[in-house]
Amino acid sequence: MTLSRLLVFIERLPDGTGITSASAELLAGARSLADHVDAVAAGPVGGLDEEIGRFGASSLFITQVPSDLLAAPVLASAIAAASQLGEPPEAILLPQS
Repeated sequence: MTLSRLLVFIERLPDGTGITSASAELLAGARSLADHVDAVAAGPVGGLDEEIGRFGASSLFITQVPSDLLAAPVLASAIAAASQLGEPPEAILLPQS
């Protein structure tokens, strides 16, 4: 069964220069599960858009929720943005590292 859309929460490296290996693995795996993979990261994201694109994300939602908060406010903001585009995600994947 292929899903229509997945949302992957992006976990950054502590220095903010890239994404964790867990996030990269989730993005790559999500492409085999869904037709469309979105990613969400707390802004500012610098050059992360290019990096997550290499791992299979079609879209990046950048939220203005501070990244030091729990994931729930960041995800809520991304789900709201995706829903406004007309198609909310069928599942959300979160890395754990």
